[in-house]
Amino acid sequence: MIHLHGHSHYSLLEAVGNPSKIVNKAKELNMESIAITDYYGMYGIIEFYQIAKKSGIKPVIGVEINFTEDFDRSGSDGFTSLVLLAKNNEGYQNLMKLVSYANINGFINTPSVDLKGIKKYNEGLIAFFGGEESQIGKMILNNENDDFIKDKIKYWKDIFGNDNFLLEIIAQDESKNKYLKIVNNKIVEIANITNTKMIVNNNFCYIEKSDKDAYEALISIKDSKAYQAGNIKGDFHIMSKEEIENILQKNGYTDEIIKNLINNNIQISQNLNVEMDLGKILFPNYESDDNIKDLYESLKDILVEKN
Repeated sequence: MIHLHGHSHYSLLEAVGNPSKIVNKAKELNMESIAITDYYGMYGIIEFYQIAKKSGIKPVIGVEINFTEDFDRSGSDGFTSLVLLAKNNEGYQNLMKLVSYANINGFINTPSVDLKGIKKYNEGLIAFFGGEESQIGKMILNNENDDFIKDKIKYWKDIFGNDNFLLEIIAQDESKNKYLKIVNNKIVEIANITNTKMIVNNNFCYIEKSDKDAYEALISIKDSKAYQAGNIKGDFHIMSKEEIENILQKNGYTDEIIKNLINNNIQISQNLNVEMDLGKILFPNYESDDNIKDLYESLKDILVEKN
């Protein structure tokens, strides 16, 4: 099992666990790769990349961000969740550009991107929707016409490419969340009709199952509510393959579907290859006039001493 959707403590007040512990858990579970898709930002990506590479774990780099088709017509309910993964170095650059774009142009309560930004910075990226807060999930819960949902999926495939747009099954106990059950079941149906590849994740937000109390306390702080154990329904630790399989079996998925979902995660991760060239100066090399160069040479030692 390869997790392609999850969060570190750099998802501020949204998750528990630093990149080092995430990587160590992946090693403990014999995973070849794991993703961090923090909310709205990429603050922990360099740290995660370095630790993962050193540990022999392939780092998958992504972000989860709010999406609206048009900032001017978004309204309070017009934002949905979008997860993006970098396929390659160009995708990594575009992820950074999209996060900057979201903070500069789309900061409406939280950083958000619109179709204009997505269309400009989509090269080298994989996108997927799943769960109740995604655009497809909300369309399903709003009882949108199947043809309309299929057209929307085609629209996204036209933007990202047929192989770079995925639908996601969220591996949580559907008996505790009837809305998730509706969304998951419909996604399976729509994916089969539209020939869209599906993946599976439980959207981890902490490392161990025992970390749930800390996570619930964190969410209470974020929401300015009194802490009460058991407010969070579901398990959002980094699950093993067996745990994912058991949840999916309990939810009624066939062995064939479960096998395909898990294999799709592995296949996707194998096709994601970002290689950062760290340790180099990234500042542009500006050519100065000779008199400026002479002035710098005469004063550089003093400048260094004073700093």
